[in-house]
Amino acid sequence: MKLLVLSVGFSGVEKQVINHLTKLGVNLKVIEMKKFRSVWLYSILSTFRFSFSLKSWIKRAEAKYNDYHASPAAFTMKSRWMSNKAKKELTNYNSILQISGTFSLATLKKSEKFNYYILTDYTKSLRKTEKLTEMKRKWLALEEKLYHSADGIFVPSQYIKDSLINDYAVHKSKSHVIGYGSKFPVQSNLTTRKNILFVGNDFERKGGKNILNVFIKLKQRIKDLELTIVGPRFNPCPGVDGVNYQGQVSCDNALSTIYSKSILFVLHPESEPFGLVFLEAMSHGLPCIGTELDAMPEIISSSGAGRVVPVHDEKALENAIYEIICDDSIREKYSLAGKKAVENFYNWTTVVSKVKATIFDVNVLNGEHSVN
Repeated sequence: MKLLVLSVGFSGVEKQVINHLTKLGVNLKVIEMKKFRSVWLYSILSTFRFSFSLKSWIKRAEAKYNDYHASPAAFTMKSRWMSNKAKKELTNYNSILQISGTFSLATLKKSEKFNYYILTDYTKSLRKTEKLTEMKRKWLALEEKLYHSADGIFVPSQYIKDSLINDYAVHKSKSHVIGYGSKFPVQSNLTTRKNILFVGNDFERKGGKNILNVFIKLKQRIKDLELTIVGPRFNPCPGVDGVNYQGQVSCDNALSTIYSKSILFVLHPESEPFGLVFLEAMSHGLPCIGTELDAMPEIISSSGAGRVVPVHDEKALENAIYEIICDDSIREKYSLAGKKAVENFYNWTTVVSKVKATIFDVNVLNGEHSVN
């Protein structure tokens, strides 16, 4: 079993998929997307201001860089580069797994014969708050061409599959809901600290301000309440009583320790492509609170691992946190359900086994591969 994997190189998902496919006996070659350093240099130089603030400069540069990589020009540039690299490997590999929906081999597939699979956890059409600009129309057209050229599309949630069907006219038989997995094993949580945990690099997009507002109110009712913040490059709330800012934590053991010292996991995002951190929290036995958007109801409500509340509804968020923090029986119910969901579905062995089965459980008919 041989498979060419095309990677963008920044996702923990890629690492897990590649490692578990290798463990399952698949002979892999991985091509990682080129780092277009000229784009990053342009982003840095073009956002410099003489009224110098390093924090503001970094934020502007990161925003500029991310905006470019969400443009049709970047999609086309990356597609061209990766197609050239992949073409050279087709004498040795006739199946390709692309981890990302931000470039395409659709043009290459017109002239070359290979089995083409995509793994993606979001679509541009789901960004409902974005205006339908000409740039977005061009990206959507590139995405649609990508999805229709694929032989199969792996997605972590039914929410994404529904978008492929409704927004891109992809036939339902082409997409496969496989879930995602937690990088941590299921473990017991014995802490009694009333510590709420937030994990996310983008504090504002993940609803950090709403959570902080609610925490400050609840602190008046629950004197020993704490809030631990992991992820943001800079402390978003210096000097706030009860807040423990941990910054960016790259060590898995250190992050696992932080989870184990928490009693509840909360994010309140306006959008969340999937939410791997919810699975990490569930594997540590933490009840979860998210919003009613994107895949969060599937992850949290359907598994019974916690609750979702309307976005920007701080009163609903406050009530949910207060009830879960103060009721041991509710916390225990959510904790057990979350751990069970990870054991049975949201683990990488189960997820990647589905990928392997879909790609390699084929019938050979007249020298062609067709998925059962």
